[in-house]
Amino acid sequence: MQYRAIPSRPDSEATRSPSATPRANIGILIQSAPQIFGELMGEMFGLIATGVLTPGHATVYDLADGPKALAELESRATIGKLALLP
Repeated sequence: MQYRAIPSRPDSEATRSPSATPRANIGILIQSAPQIFGELMGEMFGLIATGVLTPGHATVYDLADGPKALAELESRATIGKLALLP
């Protein structure tokens, strides 16, 4: 499969931090290149089906540790989802 550049939405200078990196926007990809999106999703689900790619697991916190979970989200120190348990 050959990949083409994914269109991205330009960020305004006022909202973009100096260390921010451009990111692909999935909504823009779906609208502007639905065939590419379909090919990528097919490839990804194939990798999941064969066990090459596995879904991530949520990081779980007790509800009392909510402030700690929020701090990790704000500092972008997390990957994936965070769950709070009562």
